[in-house]
Amino acid sequence: MNLLSRDEELSKVFRYKWSPCTPMFYRPNLLIHSKRVEWLAMEIANFLVEKTGKYIDIDLVREMARFHDDAEIITGDYLAMDKEKFWEEKLKEYEKDCENAIEILYEKYKDLSEKFDYKELLLKIENKEWIEFQIVDFADKLDSHLEISHELFAWNEMFTIILERWWLDVWPFDYTKNKVKKIVDNILDYFWYNIDLTDSFMDMNSHYNDKKCIENSRIHNINALWDNTGYNLYDKWIEIHFKYWNEDDLNYLVNQLEFRY
Repeated sequence: MNLLSRDEELSKVFRYKWSPCTPMFYRPNLLIHSKRVEWLAMEIANFLVEKTGKYIDIDLVREMARFHDDAEIITGDYLAMDKEKFWEEKLKEYEKDCENAIEILYEKYKDLSEKFDYKELLLKIENKEWIEFQIVDFADKLDSHLEISHELFAWNEMFTIILERWWLDVWPFDYTKNKVKKIVDNILDYFWYNIDLTDSFMDMNSHYNDKKCIENSRIHNINALWDNTGYNLYDKWIEIHFKYWNEDDLNYLVNQLEFRY
């Protein structure tokens, strides 16, 4: 299995590598992002199954989350907002690049997944219609939102500008208008239940205010991570690092990589 080689490749691809996102004090790479999406997706999937008793393939959720960004080892990191701005020809070119990436990755890592055929797994991720992927898609967007929150709590006011420019289209303060709500609604429709989402990772009513994040900013260190910030989703995100953690994973939260100049 080439898991170590794949992890090394993911660790070389950094997220948000475009000018409005500089500096990003705790810039994540695809390796830690994929881990966080896996943790979040598993928390959400287990929560839904426990609440409803309805079947979903937990192993498929885990593997889709683990490998959801593997194609970006080849294509580079593109945010959802980047892809939405592609004109038709550029979108077709990107889709072709993703297809080629799957073939390249399969040749290199064909035995990577212990549960599923690696190529079929990547194709299911590209298809995006599976309920298991809907959970992963939500976890992916949630982690992006909380990565930005982590910057705000470190007094990186640059990210208030980024919120104003594009992030509110995905995660606006008015939850009823955003794209994340559509994903949550699709997931809840599948389960046929009116689920109480209070205090879960799907609780979109959790209080959030970018200016409050800046006002409550602090130097990120291991001790400070335990402090309650008043933003429940962020605090729960920090908690799962301690639940699944190894030392390297925690270092991404506290080791500042970039600075103001």
